[in-house]
Amino acid sequence: VCRHTPKADGESCDDGTFCNGYEMCTSGACTSSGDPCGTSGYTCVVGTCDEGADTCDVGAAPDGTDCDNGLWCDGDDQCVSGTCESGPGPCTGGDGICSYATCDEIAGTCSTTTAPDGTSCDDGDPCNGSDVCYGGTCALDPHRPCDDRNACTVDTCGPDGMGGITCGHTPESTGTACTDLDACAGSASRVCVSSDSGTSMCAAGTDALCGDGSLCTVTDCRAGSCTVVTSPPAPPSVACGASVDGHNLYGASDVSSYGSCGSSLNAGEAVYSVTPSGTSLTVALSGVWSSGDLTVLVLGDRCTPSTCLGSADTGGSGNVTVGVTPGSTYTIVVDGASNARGLFTLTATCS
Repeated sequence: VCRHTPKADGESCDDGTFCNGYEMCTSGACTSSGDPCGTSGYTCVVGTCDEGADTCDVGAAPDGTDCDNGLWCDGDDQCVSGTCESGPGPCTGGDGICSYATCDEIAGTCSTTTAPDGTSCDDGDPCNGSDVCYGGTCALDPHRPCDDRNACTVDTCGPDGMGGITCGHTPESTGTACTDLDACAGSASRVCVSSDSGTSMCAAGTDALCGDGSLCTVTDCRAGSCTVVTSPPAPPSVACGASVDGHNLYGASDVSSYGSCGSSLNAGEAVYSVTPSGTSLTVALSGVWSSGDLTVLVLGDRCTPSTCLGSADTGGSGNVTVGVTPGSTYTIVVDGASNARGLFTLTATCS
């Protein structure tokens, strides 16, 4: 009688095959442990078994094989050249400059965070100045690098070919309406006055502040507040045979009537002094760029406008000749009708 008594479970046995792993007895049968070349625990690595050589060969899993590095915030993972590589993260949003997506690894959730207001940023346009974040967006700098702060020029900006910028400032035509933030200059009837030389300025309006009614006092204006200068400086002097460049673009109208020389000259005044060396004085205006006719007057006494000896406006010859006493000081005033203001060259000739 043959008897076959099962061996105890767990006793070793051998079925003669290497690639099915280690064998042991289980309920009277020799069972294998499985592939001895498995790579459990090693992502993106696979093993192959060589039965003839009784060896295991290890290699990379095919690219694109799913894997998991245990992190949620780095997105889906795939095998690449035997390594578990992360894909794009699950959290998107924001511009990446002033707002950006953030990920909570523990909660597995996404949110959007904005950079603090004032954080430097760059929208890629050098012509709009330095940019800063405001409310989660890259806000344009209100102070452009090519802004010359002149309301009477057209500012242009472009690349200079060397990584920087080049600026241009084209004067507006004389008479073009303009606006200036100077509280002392007034706002009504403001126009640009421009010359061929490129000078262009926004002339004061008819309601310019601080007119004190006299050419002898000086009233100063700061931020819309007027103050009388207790020791006013003497007006600049013009030598016989010399010329000066001047303007009456700014300031209030102090005097509008000059006795027999005329009235309704309600623009701001430019005031000069001259001491003739002869008995005849000629004052001429040239190179005039103005919003209307300018008038040149010669006064015998600066504090008394009615002592005007003669006048002429740029609608005519633009020069006046009067008889004078050698060695005495006279006052030259450039004023304008209908708030006419402008640039000019003034020349004094004595004979």
